[in-house]
Amino acid sequence: MRAFVLYDKDGTITSAGIPAAADTGRQALLSQPEQAVAEVDLPDPGAPGTATTGQDAGADLADRLTQVMAEYRIEVSGHGPSLVRK
Repeated sequence: MRAFVLYDKDGTITSAGIPAAADTGRQALLSQPEQAVAEVDLPDPGAPGTATTGQDAGADLADRLTQVMAEYRIEVSGHGPSLVRK
């Protein structure tokens, strides 16, 4: 799954989100000075079979994004920005 992350010059992720469905209209992320936006692949969520569906899916996704923000940072290399463990 891909996500958009907003990060600072040190690679600290300050915000993260999943793009909405394509038919919901225009979307935008606004960065502040000394911040950048990148689209990255999220790491696998963990043990197989732990994902939920239905009403809890949104809460699970929010928890996953919060975990990524706490455990990862952005590193920019010649291949572009990517997630790396802190």
